[in-house]
Amino acid sequence: MTTTTSLRRLALSRRHFLATSAAAGAGFALAPKTVLSQDNRVLRTRMFSDINRLDPAVYENSYNVDVINCLYHKLIDYVPNQESWEWELQAAEEIEKVDDTHIRFRLRQGIMWSNDYGELTAEDVKYSFERVIDPDLDSPVAGDFGPLESVDVEDDYNGVIVLSEPFEPLWLVALCYGVGHIVCKKAVEEATGGDRFDMDPPPAFSGPYKLKEWRADEVTILERNEAWTGEEQAFDEIRLYPIGDEQTAEISYEAGDLDMTQPSVSSLPDYQADPPADTVVENYPSLFYVWLGINLYHEKFQDKKVRQAVQWAINVPQILEAAYFGVADPATGIIAPGLVGHRPEPLVPLEGDPERARSFWRKPARAA
Repeated sequence: MTTTTSLRRLALSRRHFLATSAAAGAGFALAPKTVLSQDNRVLRTRMFSDINRLDPAVYENSYNVDVINCLYHKLIDYVPNQESWEWELQAAEEIEKVDDTHIRFRLRQGIMWSNDYGELTAEDVKYSFERVIDPDLDSPVAGDFGPLESVDVEDDYNGVIVLSEPFEPLWLVALCYGVGHIVCKKAVEEATGGDRFDMDPPPAFSGPYKLKEWRADEVTILERNEAWTGEEQAFDEIRLYPIGDEQTAEISYEAGDLDMTQPSVSSLPDYQADPPADTVVENYPSLFYVWLGINLYHEKFQDKKVRQAVQWAINVPQILEAAYFGVADPATGIIAPGLVGHRPEPLVPLEGDPERARSFWRKPARAA
């Protein structure tokens, strides 16, 4: 399943609200863009689950990143709402691949930290990135940075990312997503001594919002960041409600308690055919996929030919129709469209081939 779907009020801009985290299949994203809510002050939206870590170095899941996106800058960010995965400049004014293992960047000047922590500098970038790969932090997502060795600082605004070997996923997996967020070195050192901070972030934010309140399993509230110097934000406050059940969220949306949510797959056909008043139903590409695997430890699947027979016997469109009401797109592999390595056609036809499946265990005819 390679798309994610959302319901939103007509007043919510398609470009300006559904942005960065949709790339992770989150269904919504909180990006520093201008949009309009019903009262033009408070935006109310749903999260799949409650957040548990606001430290980019140990972010753990997509709904943590949804909130982190509002609090911190990255050098580059995903281009919102594209059918292909591309990036655009954010904290970086310029960034270039010098060679296969060196990436040079120059920061925009005037990006400020809240609570008088000064300007975001290349030293903050170095600290943030190298902190992720520090063995003492034991980050569960350190692998996102692959062969990162260091960040060499040239001055307040210029630096070079150094890799031990080429690593193309750095651009879309690391720099654009969770571990790519830049934290304030001074604030983190003062608050934790460099240790992870989870749900008690240091009081230095560079993004358009800062954390106002977090009530576990109830709501996360973000408020405007007075240090923000970018595009003016439409919302004074953003409220994110952890609602695990999609149909419960649908009821809340239709009652007017939410401005945006992701509908369940079973409800999607009805919403597409007859959406609620002032509602837009939109589909966007996702990096999530659902797969059917074979237990290699089962004695009956030790034979490769048996596994191949099963593979060729499966009819994917029939499964999608039964399990996902025909609204999910079939995948051609684990790499999503628009990413390097995506294959346009599957190795085995989506409909399978029963005759080919039988051929793997059919005994060859005896010679006369």
